[in-house]
Amino acid sequence: MRRRLNQTILLYVGGLIVFTSLIILVNVWISTTEHARNQLRNDLSVGQAITQRILQNREQQLATSAQVLTDDWGFKQAVVQALRDKQTMRSVLLNFGRRINVDMMAVIDVNGTMVFDRDNIPATFSQQAASMAQQALFGGTQTQILHSDGKIYQVFLLPVKAPNPIAVAMLGFEIGLPLLRELSTISQLDVSITLTHNQLTQRLLSTLPADNHVAQHEPDQLNWINIALFNQQVFAAQSALLSQHDQQRIELQLSENVQQLFAGFSRLQLQISIIALLCVLLAVLITAIIARRVTRPIRNLVNQSSHIAHGNYRHLSETDGSLEVNELTHAFNTMQDNIQNREAQIRFQAEHDLLTGLNNRNALSAHITGMFDQQQAFQAIGIKVRGFRNINDVFGHQNADLCLTILAQRLAQQTAYCARTAGGEFALISPRGCSDEQLGALLRDLQAPVLLGNVEYRPAIALGYLDCPQQADSTEQVLRRLHIVLDDPRQKDLPWVKFDVQLEQDYLRRLTIISELKLALETSPNQFAVHYQPKINTQTGQCHGAEALVRWTSPTLGFVAPDVFIGLAEQAGIIHQLTFRVLQQVIEDSHNLERAGYAICIAINLSAQDILKSTIVDQLISQVKHANLSGKHISFELTESDLVSDATTAITQLQRLRDAGFQLAIDDFGTGYSSLAYLRSMPVNTLKVDKSFVLKLDENAADRQIVQTIIQLAHSFHLDVVAEGVESWNSWELLKSWRCESLQGFYIAKPLTFRDFTHWLEQQEQP
Repeated sequence: MRRRLNQTILLYVGGLIVFTSLIILVNVWISTTEHARNQLRNDLSVGQAITQRILQNREQQLATSAQVLTDDWGFKQAVVQALRDKQTMRSVLLNFGRRINVDMMAVIDVNGTMVFDRDNIPATFSQQAASMAQQALFGGTQTQILHSDGKIYQVFLLPVKAPNPIAVAMLGFEIGLPLLRELSTISQLDVSITLTHNQLTQRLLSTLPADNHVAQHEPDQLNWINIALFNQQVFAAQSALLSQHDQQRIELQLSENVQQLFAGFSRLQLQISIIALLCVLLAVLITAIIARRVTRPIRNLVNQSSHIAHGNYRHLSETDGSLEVNELTHAFNTMQDNIQNREAQIRFQAEHDLLTGLNNRNALSAHITGMFDQQQAFQAIGIKVRGFRNINDVFGHQNADLCLTILAQRLAQQTAYCARTAGGEFALISPRGCSDEQLGALLRDLQAPVLLGNVEYRPAIALGYLDCPQQADSTEQVLRRLHIVLDDPRQKDLPWVKFDVQLEQDYLRRLTIISELKLALETSPNQFAVHYQPKINTQTGQCHGAEALVRWTSPTLGFVAPDVFIGLAEQAGIIHQLTFRVLQQVIEDSHNLERAGYAICIAINLSAQDILKSTIVDQLISQVKHANLSGKHISFELTESDLVSDATTAITQLQRLRDAGFQLAIDDFGTGYSSLAYLRSMPVNTLKVDKSFVLKLDENAADRQIVQTIIQLAHSFHLDVVAEGVESWNSWELLKSWRCESLQGFYIAKPLTFRDFTHWLEQQEQP
């Protein structure tokens, strides 16, 4: 969302102050935290050194007292008696223990058995003591801090010698809360003893407050977030190991209250926050004053711009504002002049074709709509340059544009409304309509030669028309039906076509066929069947080949004639899919024929789109080879008219098929007006005489002359000849006498399903 200028100024100024205040606050927090860390490290290190020294002194004092006790002759006598009579000497040993305030006392014999236990020591404690007793017998006095029943003891084990070691005395002195308080007083730190067992830590003794919300951290883990949590006490802690046995660790933990070091921190933070808030409020006030002064003249200009948006182009007068505002006012006036000029230019471009200067499709639609609104009758004439894409390809885009420009100039001389609707399409709207003579004159004028470079080109024009509102009562209908008229196949044979309802029905049927054909190729290839029409060798009378002919039966359309759907497949650009569908079936049937012992070469028809695309040729060669078939199983036929459209590319692609070992034939020869030069360079093996010359061969002398000439011509180029359309014995005999190599037609067999074809082959083998 866009902001106003005063809001933007406030945002930037206030944001800068807030950002600066935050930087100061964060810097204070970081500096205070670092100072606290250093102070805490120093306090904890000093405290740890003091407590360790105190504990060492206490340990030495207790060790001395224990040694004095065990060296006493009376104590030794008591131990000897205790080894003999435990009950008798119990009171004696208790008295000795009271001398040095022993909290735990026991006597262990040299075998590790506890012969005297004053305090009912737990079994686990006894096991540790027995292990230490063995060490004391051989290594002298042993000391250890042990845990028993929630209490901590500093235990001494001393050998009792008389003069040889006769037992081990175990003397334990409890480390209690009084000692911890004494350490806390001296070190000015809180002291705790923790027990860690199986990674679980519990606090056994502590001078810390009995508060569940006490949080402890290592000094290096402290940050300003910990300090800011005022709802709990934060302590910095440092631990020292007192004792470790198996998985038990007894540690002395020193803690210091962190918040005491930050007594002034909150106050400083509050002061900085208040200062920042005051600065922000002051910035808001100053910004509001500045923004009001700056934005008032700008707001006036904004109001004027809304007038400009509605087409009010009155000039603004300069204000008493700043120099920049006056410059902006002058720029506004200049802008208004430029907008007026550009608006006129844009309006022209929106309604006219930039290349030809004629009205464009949008303007045509508006004009037709206006005539319908005024209930005027008119005639809509569509004009299309046939083969306009070829003009682009052959003469180049510049010459193609020149051709359109010349045609537009000729149309502009008409009194009717002219428009260019698409690449090579135009439209005329004539209120009075045109007679056949006028349409003929228009067609002759448009088809007059056009000089493209140094070449004189005569454009082929398709022309169609409809009368409105009789044949169209809406703009969309007019444009659609004009397109239908220009797309009608009869345009090739008639000078012009008038719209009728049947044209639209045929057009819609063609669209339906294309739609169903695409769907069938993608989802239901079993709708297509391949029929085979045999080819007979004229000399042997044996079948040596067949032509594969595709048939399509749609569930919704029924049987669709090949002449219909194949042409539409080429127009829709899906002929490749149909070709490969036929190829797949032919490959399968060729394998079946070979297994049955028939040496039959099946010919597949290719379209110009197939042969002119190198990737399609690659796939044809690849699929046949992948199926372990060769040129003796499959050949290809191409219509002569398809080759004439782009002979150079066709020759290149045909040569690739020939190099791959495939036989090639020119189909429907005699109808494409190809030159002998192209025929000489075509890498083909066979010519197929078009059936239109063969059907009435025995009745028509002209056809006989044409066919005989074609056969002689083919033989002069060392090409074989196939005559298709043979429907009588007389035609067979004539063709055989002219040395035509192969025959094909209904007299031999009609196109057969594969099953019927194999049955026909079996019958041919019978005598």
